[in-house]
Amino acid sequence: MTPSVYALQVHLLGEQMVSFHRRTNLADLVADVDFSKTMLTEFFYMNQTNKDAQKLNLLYKQFPEFFVWSPGKKRWSKRKRRKVVGRLVTVSPAEGERYFLRLLLSCVCGPTSFDRLLTVNGVRMASFREAAFQMGLLQSDTFIEDTLDEAATFQMPSSLRNLFAVMLSFCSPSNPKCLWERYVSELSRDYQKNSSLTGYTPQYIRMLVLQEISKFLEQMGKSMDDFHLVPDYIGVTLDQRITKEIETERNIQFTEEDLLLSSKLNAGYIAIAVASSGVSASILPGGRTAHSRFKIPLDISGNKSCQVSKQSSTAKLLIEAKLILWDEASMAKKETIEAFDMLLKDIMECDNPFGGKLVVFGGDFRQTLPVIKDATRDVLVQSSEGREPEDKDGKISLCKDMTIPYDGKEASLNRLIESIFGDLNVYSSDPYQIINRCILSRTNNAVDDVNQLIIDRFPRDPHTYISSDRTLNERDQGDYEDFLNSLNPKGLPPHKLILKENCPIILLRNLNLMEGLCNGTRLICRELRHNTICAEIAVGQYRGKRVFLPKIPLQTSDSEKNGIPFKRTQFPVKLCFAMTINKSQGQTLDYVGIYLREPVFSHG
Repeated sequence: MTPSVYALQVHLLGEQMVSFHRRTNLADLVADVDFSKTMLTEFFYMNQTNKDAQKLNLLYKQFPEFFVWSPGKKRWSKRKRRKVVGRLVTVSPAEGERYFLRLLLSCVCGPTSFDRLLTVNGVRMASFREAAFQMGLLQSDTFIEDTLDEAATFQMPSSLRNLFAVMLSFCSPSNPKCLWERYVSELSRDYQKNSSLTGYTPQYIRMLVLQEISKFLEQMGKSMDDFHLVPDYIGVTLDQRITKEIETERNIQFTEEDLLLSSKLNAGYIAIAVASSGVSASILPGGRTAHSRFKIPLDISGNKSCQVSKQSSTAKLLIEAKLILWDEASMAKKETIEAFDMLLKDIMECDNPFGGKLVVFGGDFRQTLPVIKDATRDVLVQSSEGREPEDKDGKISLCKDMTIPYDGKEASLNRLIESIFGDLNVYSSDPYQIINRCILSRTNNAVDDVNQLIIDRFPRDPHTYISSDRTLNERDQGDYEDFLNSLNPKGLPPHKLILKENCPIILLRNLNLMEGLCNGTRLICRELRHNTICAEIAVGQYRGKRVFLPKIPLQTSDSEKNGIPFKRTQFPVKLCFAMTINKSQGQTLDYVGIYLREPVFSHG
């Protein structure tokens, strides 16, 4: 049976709707204490005086699940039966302060008054809009500047230059040149400090900083030309960019294990290494993701053409290459391989498979196949270039101590967590001990539940980051605010992100592959600020490197399947005490627990 829905009033202080008989004496109404009481004012009162309400510490929309409203008595009382769902009445963004009050009521637990909602970090704000902004519920018109201002206080100019490139690439500033002029001093602080020793002039220092930012942008598939930041005295021609990209590939350092790649390199040829996932690409010398290197669309279903022109530096590189190695090819959809095939045929002007190029696909088809929403087993197999492995009857014997005896859902999960992580207080002083421990599960929902359990027990104070979810059509914002906040699409961070210092996180986007910031990189939170996270890369060749992570606008193809295309501005990270089996592909872990809340449809 569908539960009934409680419509909860939202009004500003002293602006509640009232009704009375036309013959009623207004003086008597004003003197009546109960006359001005509403669901909202009594919600505040219950949080002030009722011990049950204080213990539960509920959001306004959760309150009807535990308490019932009596219209005649105008008060809340404890609910005894019947399930209900609370819903705040819809408020349009055009209503200003009332809309921002609704935002706060949707996120603040157990408020005791309007003043409490106006107070953020002990400071009383002048308006609900300002309070919502300080809590991160609104995307400021100056959020790029706020992020850079905050990061500049760390006095890490090299990391700040990388962050500046990330903000240019992902946040689409309206005036990049103005942004550059405002922060050029902070971006070049290390060069300025040593100028007395190096003899660098201010103009030469600006050129060095721009060249480094240009390098970061090129690693993200962008160029300085995209942002009109290149002054005449450091202009770079197309021929120079082509030469630079080819020379970069020639100078990659290979290890002895990379026999195919090193054999071509030692012969003076160009070998290109790509992978289907960011983690796998970061392991390869000079590796890039296939989508990044070949400009393959993320949503391949509607567009199978790679965004590479014949005159580009990427096209020239592909023509010169003698070998293309694609690792973890089993994770790629066949449409992705087909798009790559079409690209090479077009660039090489040859109808032979892959344009006649030597292409080597690596990977294990017993491992994770492409992720396709609501797909059957047959569809999963058909979506990959591999063949379904032959099923063989057989038995696997497990040692008795490898499984956790089932003694109830909650108790068994707690025992699993204790078996893998032990005493969580140990990791507060040495967080690197936790990075090689993880619990794997099949679905994102199960993983999120485990992560929430562990972060609640993890030492240190929590920092809560609330995303700004905006519909692409502004007219839909007021109607779908709550719905967007409740969504947790794959590939997006949660609406409510709770982190603590020294907790492990995993990156959800390729920010800068050549600097170790790829989808799947695990990091440790070192300092948590309002607009930035100062984190430390915990794995791979960049282990120990400090980086800045900003909030960036994120979209996913799942937006269309939800019926409401939207953009979520949030830090592109999630907790990684636990992760999905698919996400663990390419990771190196020493202690692994398996949490199978549902059957596994594929394995690796």
